[in-house]
Amino acid sequence: MDDEAFQRETVRDFISNKFPQAELILFSTGEEALHEIYRKPDCVILDYYLDTEKRNAANGIQILEQIKNVLPEVPVILLSGQEDPSVAADIIKHGAYDYVVKNESSFARLQILLNKIYGMQELQGKLGFQRVMNIILLLVVVALVILMLGDHIPDSPTVSNPMIYYSYGLFSNDPMSDQMQATIQHNQTVTGLPYLVVDKKEVLNDLAAIESDIPGISDLYHNLERGVAKSDVARMVSLYIRGGHYADLDVEFHAIPPISDEMVFVYTEKFSVRKGESFTRIANYALSSPPRHPFIAEVLCEILKRVTQRTKTTKWTDKDIVRMTGPDVISSVYNRTKDKSSVRRASWMKSRQILSHKSAASWRKDKDTTTI
Repeated sequence: MDDEAFQRETVRDFISNKFPQAELILFSTGEEALHEIYRKPDCVILDYYLDTEKRNAANGIQILEQIKNVLPEVPVILLSGQEDPSVAADIIKHGAYDYVVKNESSFARLQILLNKIYGMQELQGKLGFQRVMNIILLLVVVALVILMLGDHIPDSPTVSNPMIYYSYGLFSNDPMSDQMQATIQHNQTVTGLPYLVVDKKEVLNDLAAIESDIPGISDLYHNLERGVAKSDVARMVSLYIRGGHYADLDVEFHAIPPISDEMVFVYTEKFSVRKGESFTRIANYALSSPPRHPFIAEVLCEILKRVTQRTKTTKWTDKDIVRMTGPDVISSVYNRTKDKSSVRRASWMKSRQILSHKSAASWRKDKDTTTI
């Protein structure tokens, strides 16, 4: 995935859904957009930083000034992650129509501003100046808000006996690879936290312990035909029973991860738009939770529901795993949870400051749906 293109296209999808009458033209730098300024856009959405792809590219203020020199009447909305009032005042002083701070309400704010601008265009149309609304998007990786911001994440565990655990040997008797052992050693060196590798026997004990809380989850685990799906369920079961911080064996820590005896901590994998609404993709390769937290229970109940309702009789595909037991489950539960007081999400940037996933989707078999 190209981060810059992904960001631009995500915002494009959002605006296209909210303003289907708009013609959208996307650029990665201000210089590219200035070459097309003859199109006389009705609105420009401009990011403050425009040098991600080209280090010598002009910044948002510089491009704003050049646009205003050519088209002084065109409204320019400028995006920035800085909440300093003096920055906002400086942007407005340079002629911006408005200033949008990158935070959780940025999409809503952007929609309000575009509604105002489009309302003015409609009024001009009634007065005889009928025009089609064109929007130039100048968006780079920092332009998308939700990826940038998340909840407050403590820099160290807030629990007396923090533990990192991994799972291995659930569906294979092969010895752990040198790379996996090196990852565990690296993580122990970086975090200084004790760790435990949960094997098949311990998972079976955890399944027996959870059955009274979530009836049917043990049978579901044993009946799953793909090993990676069993691993998805096992990590949530053990996290529910044991608490602590789970990590795949290809996750490397760069800092001490958050672990709490009160709340769940999750990591942002990516951000998308579904039916015009923001949707945060939550990683399931790493997360932490206290024992028997209701959020983890809800994730397991959602897995049980999805697998039980599956009507296809064919073997599981990779897409089935993602949707039935994988990251789509925890993401859906997170996004529909209205009270997130006991669930904290690290922003996209904070997530990558804490850890990295070295072998993402290495389990995928594409069209091969044999058991792994």
